[in-house]
Amino acid sequence: MPKKQGKGKHQGNSEVDPKKPWWKNPVVKVLLWLLGIVAGTVGATLTGGLKPITDGVFNHFTEHGDPVAVSSLEVAHDESIWATPAGETVSADEALHMSSDDKEFFSDHHAARISPVGIRLGLQGNRAEKVRVTDLTTEQTCGPPQNGAFFEAPNAGADLVIPVTLNLDSPHPVALAPAPQPDPKLKPEPTPYFDANTVSLAKDEQVFFKVIVVTTKYHCDFRLVITVLEGSEVRKQVIDDHGQMFSITPRLPLKEFQQVYLGGVMCGTRGFHPATKVYIENQRTYPDSPCVE
Repeated sequence: MPKKQGKGKHQGNSEVDPKKPWWKNPVVKVLLWLLGIVAGTVGATLTGGLKPITDGVFNHFTEHGDPVAVSSLEVAHDESIWATPAGETVSADEALHMSSDDKEFFSDHHAARISPVGIRLGLQGNRAEKVRVTDLTTEQTCGPPQNGAFFEAPNAGADLVIPVTLNLDSPHPVALAPAPQPDPKLKPEPTPYFDANTVSLAKDEQVFFKVIVVTTKYHCDFRLVITVLEGSEVRKQVIDDHGQMFSITPRLPLKEFQQVYLGGVMCGTRGFHPATKVYIENQRTYPDSPCVE
């Protein structure tokens, strides 16, 4: 008589206990272990590849404002020199009781600063990824020089370094770097700064421009314009004088102005005084005072 097989046993190389969970089978354990390794590797790869994308989406919805922020803006000058439009007269008494830094007075009389004008400009990165400033120029409206009332009040010897110059005599001003100091016989010309340079700004990183704006022909109202490369996108940012346009006019011969007032160290007193006829004609300050007392 054939021998009975044991209950719950099957013939073959492996024996499976029907009461034992399938996932505890050694073969299944090995397969699950291999599957876990593959899934972990694929997950890590996908996570690493998607991170720049998710970061970019997050930054897109959380970053605000222009890619470059204006951290500081100051119209810098070594002396206060202004000119009002033709016909904008100022009485001697009114000039005597004003100060050389009375911006409200000059604004009320539509005065423009006499060329050259220095602008100290601080820029700051405003994106998680670096952005690049690739150009600096102006947008401007120009007309005849202003030759109304002239005001000059020199300070006692300030100086300003000039890294970049914008000439508004050109309809499309280019930011020019100062010429180097080689052999004077060569007479080098200033070179376009952004032809060979860009300025990269990381988040909260700052850079400071000292821009000198000049004109010899026109009265110009203008704003500064910077070009910023953000990723592959080119942006234009307009910078004004705290909500107003900058204003500049050329320095004409004093006899071409309708009125000439002097102050500061030239007269030694507060306020402005009318200039003498001798000073207006030849700017001679010795031995007589250039100011009418």
